[in-house]
Amino acid sequence: MAVSLYTSRVILDVLGVSDFGIYNVIGGIVILISMLNNSMSAATQRFITYELGKHDIKKVSDTFSMSMTAHLFICLIVFLLGETIGLYYIIHYLNIPEGRTTAALWVYQFSLFAVIINIARIPYSASIIAYEKMDFYAAISIMEVLLKLAIVVVLVFIGSFDKLILYSLLVLLTTITVSITYKAYCQIKFKTCNYYWYIDRDYFRKLLNFFGWNFVGGVANTGTKQVGNLIINAFCGTVANAAHGVGAQVNGAVCGLAENFQMAYTPQIVKLYSQDKKKELFQLMNRSALLSYYLLFVLAMPIILNVDLVLGIWLKKVPLYAGLFCQWLIIYNLIDSLQAPMWKAITATGNIKVYEIWLNLVLMLNIPLSYYCLKIGMPPYTVAIVSALVNFLTAIIRTFHVKIQIGFPVSRYMLDVVCRSTLVSLVYILLWLIFQHYIQINSLFGFILFFCGSCLCCILLIYMFGINTQDRQLVKQLVFKRFQKYSKQI
Repeated sequence: MAVSLYTSRVILDVLGVSDFGIYNVIGGIVILISMLNNSMSAATQRFITYELGKHDIKKVSDTFSMSMTAHLFICLIVFLLGETIGLYYIIHYLNIPEGRTTAALWVYQFSLFAVIINIARIPYSASIIAYEKMDFYAAISIMEVLLKLAIVVVLVFIGSFDKLILYSLLVLLTTITVSITYKAYCQIKFKTCNYYWYIDRDYFRKLLNFFGWNFVGGVANTGTKQVGNLIINAFCGTVANAAHGVGAQVNGAVCGLAENFQMAYTPQIVKLYSQDKKKELFQLMNRSALLSYYLLFVLAMPIILNVDLVLGIWLKKVPLYAGLFCQWLIIYNLIDSLQAPMWKAITATGNIKVYEIWLNLVLMLNIPLSYYCLKIGMPPYTVAIVSALVNFLTAIIRTFHVKIQIGFPVSRYMLDVVCRSTLVSLVYILLWLIFQHYIQINSLFGFILFFCGSCLCCILLIYMFGINTQDRQLVKQLVFKRFQKYSKQI
């Protein structure tokens, strides 16, 4: 998170607001083209993990090979779409400042090939998550962050080359390096990750059916976010895209911890479902939802409440509305963090048709609502507000769908998860209002002190109000064991 925030700051300063906005809007177009990527990633992870839960190694190998075949085919589709529809949009419709069209085209090509490489590595990353090799996943994530830090150093010290083009090229080279590392590790560690031509028509049909309906979700989820970025570009230009990009960078850095935690518990949800252990599954879902929310809440609230100060310290030049984009994008993810175990459980069932249809029809409301708001002259950050409100509506739909599909106890979820997390949040905000009345934070040192005090306050509130008696006992036991271990070492 620290490196991501630092690199974002330097990149915005080196590229300038306009070029940073160009990179973000073009990256959005590439992501829009590659919605197939997320769909197949979820499908691959689900099927590999499900077969591991059944302890069928031969089936795992077959699933990996069929998935790899499908991903190579998708790489071809994305390439064709990118070099036709995507390129046509860039040339004829994208709102680019005069004189930067050539640079934008280079950025687009490098970004497109980075997406294709990411698609090709999905079966390998899915296998690592399915086998729960989180130590390697952590190491490769750190490696990727350090490579991005190296990119910043290069950008700062190279002055003659077009920095926007160079940045895009270095991001592509980083993607290639990380992908090669994924592939090498999987082929060394897992016997199931050696590709061979294999097609089981019935099983492959299930895989493609799951992929197809998950693609509907990809269209609605990823599509609405990126179309929102394009709508901002159409009405407000690249400077507003830069503000959105800053918000997305902060949001991505802050939410990274919770997202990685969600990735860690996903295999257990799928495996428990495959073994028909419903009681353990529901308990894990509730605990995971709470922990996801609290991890994000502890990091996010000090930033949300002091966003202008944080951006002023972090960036040399803060784009207009960047703070409001940060706040609403993080609020969107706070809602998501409480819901993540539910869509993981629905994914585990493999039966996602009805869920994707109803949920994503609601998500698609983002596009007309965002367009209307900007059309009547509302500020660009309204797009993020609309997105958060629609996400709250989808949360309600998802909660009742998971009850119908797998018998999830909604009343227990509301009591143990929603009520507890809401109580912790309200008490924290009340304490902050009292604190703000007496003390104003206006420096980096002051924010650091506030952040540390806020984390301690959150932990105490979570312990007192945010978990049940059984989990409090578990925390006491863990702390006591750690204390005993530390005492013996001394």
